[in-house]
Amino acid sequence: MLPRKSGHRVGVRHPLLWQAFKSSHDIATFRKKMEKEKWQKKVAGHRGRLRDKFLDHGLHKLTDEEIIELLLTLATPRRDCKETARELLKKFDGLRGVFEAPKEALQAIPGIGPINILGIKLIHEVARKFLEERLRLRDYINSSQEVFDYLYHSMRDLDKE
Repeated sequence: MLPRKSGHRVGVRHPLLWQAFKSSHDIATFRKKMEKEKWQKKVAGHRGRLRDKFLDHGLHKLTDEEIIELLLTLATPRRDCKETARELLKKFDGLRGVFEAPKEALQAIPGIGPINILGIKLIHEVARKFLEERLRLRDYINSSQEVFDYLYHSMRDLDKE
């Protein structure tokens, strides 16, 4: 560490770096920037691992928390989504509850914005449409479970059947 002209020491060990800093405030700003960059790399690494896990193994290898977290990362740049995912699952009692939650209730969760809500609702509606089309394209229904699946997904949000 090099001494400053005023007599106290500043935490800069390299002489060339010493010249770049004019005050201890500059050093603190530099440290904050370095910590932020380090954290962003860590978060980016976690997001990449989540994406790779999904692409390599499919949805069945992800926990409900990881599914929601991965979905939230698509609309939330440079911020950890793990706690928000946990809070959503806790408040709405699981994955199904999150996807079926009203927009207003989702907005009440800190960290959930309009783009996150769009993503959650879009995934829910795409899944519903996929199931409906899959069942419609079949010539026949093989089981009572398939009848239930079709009716459940096509009518569950209706006030009256």
